[in-house]
Amino acid sequence: MVLRLHRTHLPHRAALVLLSLLVLLTAGSLWLWLASDAPHAPRLVRVGLYQNPPKVYTDATGHPAGLFIELLEAIARAENWQLSYVPCQWSDCLDQLAAAELDLMPDVAFSSERAQRFDFHQVSVASSWSQLYSRPELPIYSLDDLAGRRIAVLHGGIQQTFFDQLMRGVSQDYQAVPVGSLEAGYAAVVAGAADAVVTNSFFAARNGAQYRLRETPILFLPSTLYFATTKQHNADLLAQLDAHLTAWRRDANSIYFTALRQAMALPPQVLIPHWVGWSLLGLGVGLVLLLVLSMLLRWLVAQRTRALVRTTQALEDERANLESQVAARTAELQALMEEMQAARSLAEAATRLKSEFLANMSHEIRTPMNAILGMLHLALNKPLTPDVHNHLSKAHQSAQTLLSLIDDILDFSKIEAGKLTLEQVEFGLDRLLEQVTDTIGGQAERKGIEFLIRYDIDIPPTLIGDPLRLTQVLVNLCGNALKFTERGEIELALRQLSRDAQTLRLQICVRDTGIGLTAEAQARLFATFTQADQSTTRRFGGSGLGLAISKRLVELMGGRLWIEESTPGQGTTFCLTVRLQIAQQALARRQALIAQTSPLLDGVRLLVVDDNAVSREILAEMLRVFQITVDTVPNGAAALTAVRAATAQPYDLVLMDWRMPGMTGDETTRCIHRDPLLMPPPKIVMVTAYGREDVRRLAEQAGVDGFLIKPVSPSTLLDTTLSVLGRGRLLDAPEAPSTHAPTVAAPTQLAGARVLLVEDNAINREFASELLRSVGLLVDEAVDGQAAVAQVQQADYDAVLMDIQMPELDGLEATRRIRALAATVPDGERFAQLPIIAMTALAMAQDTERSRAAGMNDHVSKPINPAHLFQVLAHWIGRPLAPDAPNDRDSVPLPPELAKLTTLNVREGVHRIGGRVDAYRKQLARFRQHYTEAAPRSNDCSSPRLCLKPRRTVMRSKA
Repeated sequence: MVLRLHRTHLPHRAALVLLSLLVLLTAGSLWLWLASDAPHAPRLVRVGLYQNPPKVYTDATGHPAGLFIELLEAIARAENWQLSYVPCQWSDCLDQLAAAELDLMPDVAFSSERAQRFDFHQVSVASSWSQLYSRPELPIYSLDDLAGRRIAVLHGGIQQTFFDQLMRGVSQDYQAVPVGSLEAGYAAVVAGAADAVVTNSFFAARNGAQYRLRETPILFLPSTLYFATTKQHNADLLAQLDAHLTAWRRDANSIYFTALRQAMALPPQVLIPHWVGWSLLGLGVGLVLLLVLSMLLRWLVAQRTRALVRTTQALEDERANLESQVAARTAELQALMEEMQAARSLAEAATRLKSEFLANMSHEIRTPMNAILGMLHLALNKPLTPDVHNHLSKAHQSAQTLLSLIDDILDFSKIEAGKLTLEQVEFGLDRLLEQVTDTIGGQAERKGIEFLIRYDIDIPPTLIGDPLRLTQVLVNLCGNALKFTERGEIELALRQLSRDAQTLRLQICVRDTGIGLTAEAQARLFATFTQADQSTTRRFGGSGLGLAISKRLVELMGGRLWIEESTPGQGTTFCLTVRLQIAQQALARRQALIAQTSPLLDGVRLLVVDDNAVSREILAEMLRVFQITVDTVPNGAAALTAVRAATAQPYDLVLMDWRMPGMTGDETTRCIHRDPLLMPPPKIVMVTAYGREDVRRLAEQAGVDGFLIKPVSPSTLLDTTLSVLGRGRLLDAPEAPSTHAPTVAAPTQLAGARVLLVEDNAINREFASELLRSVGLLVDEAVDGQAAVAQVQQADYDAVLMDIQMPELDGLEATRRIRALAATVPDGERFAQLPIIAMTALAMAQDTERSRAAGMNDHVSKPINPAHLFQVLAHWIGRPLAPDAPNDRDSVPLPPELAKLTTLNVREGVHRIGGRVDAYRKQLARFRQHYTEAAPRSNDCSSPRLCLKPRRTVMRSKA
């Protein structure tokens, strides 16, 4: 019986053991799963905490609060940060941040000085400004009303220095009352210790109402607020801040807008008596004592019940009071919103009026400007005395400067109105930089300043963006650098900051060796109509709009513009960043081409000769990227020594600068070719910033193998190197770099075409007629739109040049009537095909759209650019411009005494001087007067030292 019972329980024990093992395995698996999914340790972020409600402060419970704190804690929860707040005073906070004792500092206004100490993220948190609030009875409307007043200002704040500069700027004295906080400043005005207080927009909106001060119209110091971090530290924190801020700004219901509204709203005031809490605490104690003393408990309950009734009544009264306050605040907020909406409507109306005013003023100014520039253009093309030519040239240059100012004002107006849109088209970076060089290089050459471009070979050659606006920014920065630089060099440096498969972040810096900027001048440099100081405007000219426009354009391109470095008397460096897309197909083609160069350049040795250290460095850097062995020397004598010393491993190619102290580049080239120990001599390519014909001629006479004009692009340098060494070409059809300023040649292809000129202004009509007839066009004139409609029916024209604003019938309506003739008269098809070109002073974008909508084919803005006008006419008349035919120069009859000259190419000389024989005679006489003894002296060239003086004499001659 016992044995049977034992056998019966054995299977149950086994099952129990198995069940226990199963439970243990399940528990172990669950523990491993939980351990694997355990969150990583949070990142510790140290945050500076100072008192500036409602943006950053410590609330009544001792916890950090405010707009910046609420946003930062939301990001910290999403990114698993552990925030550690470090209380400090404002200046101490910034010092600790600079010393990397803090990771983030909220509520930091961006400035160029702070950008040198700290790093900022891209997307701002909020904007603020400074404003004055005064006692209600004081009528304060301008800075002059503050004369002799007591002004409370935050001690050590940025407003203190800036307000003091404002008052000094209007020559008014005042009594500063330094305070430790804005609350203390408001209290000082209320108590009569001050007449007004300098505050900020956030504090005024949040806390100003309780002090009942009067708001004045004096506003200044707008600023943009960011989080800041230690320079070159915590870039990932800034990137995550930008990501969250960007996402929140796209969502109107996000925490960003909720926190911003709370920060700007008036704080609710809920007044709860302190004794209520003590009463509740006493009630709790009474409940505990009830367990011990029942008799005492009954008495205490009765007492506390009566107290609770009184408390409840008080709370009910307080609730009713609170509801009335909320209703009042809501009504005030609604009234404020209505005022803001009205102000917005008024601002939009003002913007529309301003745009219309600018358009009208542009037309009124451009109409006489067209006459001025046109008549000066015609006058400068006639034989003139040197004094008259000089006076007219200066007048022409001043008129062009005025036209540039008008264009700047129109650009700024479009940016300010938000109507400027950027293109997204493919463009070649080398071509863009060539356009900058065409604009800046000639001016730099005339001032004797070297213009250099430092390339980053990693930048893709073809990008996608707005090349016109990027060129505008670079020309403005380089033009400013050239304007304020009298000697030395200007360097345009490009560097790739970051890049992915689709986009590129590009940094561009412009460095000069000019007059530099003081810290005070830097602080106000990017403001509109502002330059470093008034003496700058008087000395160098300019409107002060260029940098403001450039800054806005760079921001539209996803970047920023700032002063990287500036020292008075030593120069300035401006830097900007932009985001551009990469043209993938062009990048693949260029990479394939460059890959072919490695075997072609294997074993090549190259010597760079240049007295400018920066230029040597730039050329050497570009060449070393292609695995070429490069040596550098600073002058011609050192080049001779280096080439002679390299007989064991001779140089294959020498890149020779032309203008160097001591021996020039062509003199050094001759010495190398004449040296019997250097046979065969290395190939020599002349590299110079001077593309004049006399420099080219000297280089060719010296026997150079190639010629490059600075600044040199990597592709052009590599292609020239391969070509000179006889190892192929990198580019199939390289474009020759521009070496001359474009000139307006007579486009003979237009000769014989008949055009109708419709212009009500007699002076403009006279200029345009003479300009058109000068290239062989047959010109009929009409003084208004009605005459134009009549004349196109009486004659067959190749094109019509139509003014827009005219009496009787304007150009737009005249165009519509001409187009309507196509359906109303026999053989009217020609009126539908007739090219009608607007030639008007209206230069706004909407003016071009209106002219095209009326049926015009094209638009030419006044003042007229002759070359552009001829190109437009050639396009629509169907006669494309081509180079002058070889026999054009033979068509000019020569006097017998000039035709007999055999040592000079007289016809070429007359052609180059515009076909004017009398002007050519004057040049020959001038050359004979100044260079009669040049030929005998130039024969004495037995040594490089004796060669210098006659060489310089020859270089100065301009036949």
